[in-house]
Amino acid sequence: MSTWGHEARTTTGRVADHVEAARARLLGAVQVDWVSPAAAIYLDRLSEIAAGVDTLARRADACRDDVLRHVHAADAAVAGALRVDQDAVVGWAPEVAARLSR
Repeated sequence: MSTWGHEARTTTGRVADHVEAARARLLGAVQVDWVSPAAAIYLDRLSEIAAGVDTLARRADACRDDVLRHVHAADAAVAGALRVDQDAVVGWAPEVAARLSR
């Protein structure tokens, strides 16, 4: 894989790790035994935030997959272009050698 692919995987992996850590902290807070009405409202809000973080984590995974798909496509395109150029040079080699020997 290209350096682009490695960077994309590393960067998006770090984003996903941060999202997961935030989610774990939120869920840790949610596991407290809440008794007052205000605490119940706060608990509901934390649950909403945790759901939002889950959505963000899924989107981060989707973005990582999209980025990696584009990186692989770019790598394939570059490899294809290099292969075409190499084939062209090999095809021209006898002609160039003949001209140089004159």
